[in-house]
Amino acid sequence: MTMTKITIAIISLIAVPCGALPLVVGSNNESLTRHLANPNGPQSSRSLLVAAAATSQDFHVEGVLEYDSVEAGNVLRPLASRAFRVDVAGCRWRIGSSAVGPAVNPDDERLYKELTNSFDGIYSLTVFDGAKLRQANPAASSWDAQNVTLVTHTVEVVSGDVPFLDYSFATVPWLAYASSWFFQTNQERRVKSFLTMNRLLFESKDVTVPVEVHYTSTAPRLPDHIRFMNEGFYYVPDQDGSVTTHPLRPPFDRGFEETDYTVEQFTTLSNITVPKVFKIRYYATKQGAASPDDRRLVSLIRGKITTLTVPSVWPASKSEGLVTGATQHNEGAGWVFYVTDRRRGSPGHPLTYFTTGPVYQLGDPQLDKEALKAMFKRNTR
Repeated sequence: MTMTKITIAIISLIAVPCGALPLVVGSNNESLTRHLANPNGPQSSRSLLVAAAATSQDFHVEGVLEYDSVEAGNVLRPLASRAFRVDVAGCRWRIGSSAVGPAVNPDDERLYKELTNSFDGIYSLTVFDGAKLRQANPAASSWDAQNVTLVTHTVEVVSGDVPFLDYSFATVPWLAYASSWFFQTNQERRVKSFLTMNRLLFESKDVTVPVEVHYTSTAPRLPDHIRFMNEGFYYVPDQDGSVTTHPLRPPFDRGFEETDYTVEQFTTLSNITVPKVFKIRYYATKQGAASPDDRRLVSLIRGKITTLTVPSVWPASKSEGLVTGATQHNEGAGWVFYVTDRRRGSPGHPLTYFTTGPVYQLGDPQLDKEALKAMFKRNTR
């Protein structure tokens, strides 16, 4: 792995809605080799990837998601609209997400999010609007005089196979176009609660839900209907990570279908059949219900694709971030990234570091915390 010198004089922090973004003050920020050193992983993992690629089809889709709440009288109230791009190659996937139209929150600094999976977890890139970050900081007027480089690109690395359903809604196109490998290798027919926006429930090892999955009969055999079941109780998460359960009132204490994913229309190109129109419905209990099927529809996510390309455009991407670097060598863009690796450290204090190139993977010797400290000292001399 090639590394060149970075001159960094000061590190400070700027508060933004999603956390603290570092500012690197200095000059001569030369490029590192910007890639994941071994995106296919060890030989054993690489064999699984090759086997998956040999039995599946690669494709690229683009589309739009609409997220609405359902109010009295089944009136839909729009909450969010996101454009998405998905590349699938075997069991590898990459998902890009950006807002459509005016932002719900005009002060939101986030422009674009891109996620990709690798043998050792999920890598998530977020690109921020530098102008809005500067406006939000009262010291912005003095930055240029200090020769400041604003960090507008952050990367988060987590373990697991399923992306968290955050503001980007990346879990939804993952479910529609990239989840087949996950479900077909899931022997327990239970999954974590990945359609919740509650991170405590999503990350809890004690929270799983039964699923019933039906697949299309044509390649690449994607799910066309998924039922996510509630077993008759609700969860109350605590900040320490623990979860308690409480029974629902009859008749819902017998269990009910809480969420469902359904494909409404398909499209086919070169013997590849994928969802063209799909929806996810969220249900809640209803007072006075006569049976568990007498539920209340509370929110709806609708998706539609406008582009299908076969074969996939992987690994090309309009994003110039580190996630693209997982599959494509790209030097000289000049970005400085702030990486949070939640696979290392403690839940409250994950491993963090700056880089203009490599995002380290499990097995890379540079991921050792002491090695990172030594690297930082060498590059700040």
